[in-house]
Amino acid sequence: MNPAQPLASLGKLPNVRHESKRPRTGPGSTVEPLLTSDDAQRLWLEVHRHQWSSLVLVPADPGASATSIAASLAKAGAALGDPELRVLNAEGMGLEAIRGVIADLKLMADLSTRAVSTSTGDPWRVVVTIESVLSNPLGVMLAQAADMALLCVRKRKTKLAAAQKTVELIGRDLFIGSVVLSSGR
Repeated sequence: MNPAQPLASLGKLPNVRHESKRPRTGPGSTVEPLLTSDDAQRLWLEVHRHQWSSLVLVPADPGASATSIAASLAKAGAALGDPELRVLNAEGMGLEAIRGVIADLKLMADLSTRAVSTSTGDPWRVVVTIESVLSNPLGVMLAQAADMALLCVRKRKTKLAAAQKTVELIGRDLFIGSVVLSSGR
């Protein structure tokens, strides 16, 4: 499969597509894409339009991480009026820890109509990062417990089959779209 093949063949995913061009070296030898401040603000404005209390960032590639994207979104959210947005890194969590996070997400969803930010009046929100569900299937449970998901793919690196399988495993209806990131050459 051609890794540069357009992700349009994933079918009709909602239109929250964003492309960033600045890579950064993450832990180990993997390249973790980094959003510029402007890119993060544009992406935040897109995801903020939707009603959610929990958004999970799902890398399509085994070994990829979405933690820098989540941190960039939180920073952009704070700059744009959502200072109480939280980020939860669930990468590497075992079954019991994931069950605890799922219980917390369900509680948050139940409270989201009543529990609001003291500074903005908006419902509480959390962005959760998980590993690729192709390398850690436990992430499927966590993603399905969230209100929405955002697929993270790397331009010229992510294989179409990996993106399709990720969407299939989690369920297309949870995805609000995808973010396409350049990962360097």
